[in-house]
Amino acid sequence: MAASGLSLTVSGDGDRAALHEAIWEHLREVIDMYASGDAYRTVVAYLVDAIPAAEDRGRWGANGDRLDFLFPDVGGHLRRSSDLWKHFTTLAAATEWERVCSLAEELELEITSERPTFAVESERGPHFVVARGELWAARPSGLVADGDKAIAVGDLDESEREQHRVALERCMCGMCNLIRPNDAPLKSILAWLDDADTAGSAAWYLSRVDAKRPDLLLAMIRAGARDAEGLATPVERYARHLGADVVWELVPPLVAKLDRGGKALALRALDVTMPPAANRDLLVREVLAGLAGNDELAVVAAEIAGHVGRAGDAVDAELAEAVAKILDRKAASKRLRHSAVLGLVNLHLPRRAPSPEIKARLQREAKLKTEAGELATWMLNW
Repeated sequence: MAASGLSLTVSGDGDRAALHEAIWEHLREVIDMYASGDAYRTVVAYLVDAIPAAEDRGRWGANGDRLDFLFPDVGGHLRRSSDLWKHFTTLAAATEWERVCSLAEELELEITSERPTFAVESERGPHFVVARGELWAARPSGLVADGDKAIAVGDLDESEREQHRVALERCMCGMCNLIRPNDAPLKSILAWLDDADTAGSAAWYLSRVDAKRPDLLLAMIRAGARDAEGLATPVERYARHLGADVVWELVPPLVAKLDRGGKALALRALDVTMPPAANRDLLVREVLAGLAGNDELAVVAAEIAGHVGRAGDAVDAELAEAVAKILDRKAASKRLRHSAVLGLVNLHLPRRAPSPEIKARLQREAKLKTEAGELATWMLNW
């Protein structure tokens, strides 16, 4: 029984089985975001028996320094599903490579395989397409599913023949169609940003588009007024994808024109792209302004202050004092107070002593039975 899929090599002394499980759990979560419709029902059901069968044959799990994610085709009868899961798993690994590597680091391991390439995997065969409510592999002869299920080219209607023609040129599965920068799907997803209920989901997909599109980052930042917290991770992810040069040319002119959630997301984009020293003053200035602003913006500003407020071996006293002043606000939310104390912790790492004024605020905060109070107590006990 043949099998196809993805194998990763690792090194280190960590738990390989635990890493295999963690990687598969993450990749499945990502794949499910693209393959949750009825058309994918049978290929998802395939996994129920396929993974145990692969385990029995040593094709699934940690095998020495190799992590195997191999999908059996059951004598060729389930070739469509086997090929599709190889395709999905490789695409997901390409898109989520940073997370895959960080999962390895958390378990004291290192991925030594080369990163899969989305463009290469998407364009190489086989290709897939949804037709008649089901997912098919596109072959020159027509559309093929598992077993003997197939539709010959001559039995396709005009619309289906066009879908088949396109699918022979490029894969049209859910992942390829949304990760590849196609204008039609992107237009629909960008429209979701206008609704607070769908903005977070839209940004999740946009942040995984395999192209450097500054307009996508700007669209997500501007949608911050609707869901700044839900868009935070996608904005940070896509900012890293664009790189510091693009972000620092694009975002600073916008900061003054934004407020609340939009400004918070702009600051996040600037923060995670690790600005060069020449740009630090701009970010610090905007963080100081954010700390004096409304709670939504101050939460993010306090978090970022902990990243940019260490000047060499010293603490930026002005920034530290501005963060500490948040604890003087009687109406500050628990979330804001926790963000402020966390910012002070990061500002004073590794275990630098706070000023007497800041220490007094921390001592006051430590008396409260809150997360911020517990964190303040921990800091005071350095």
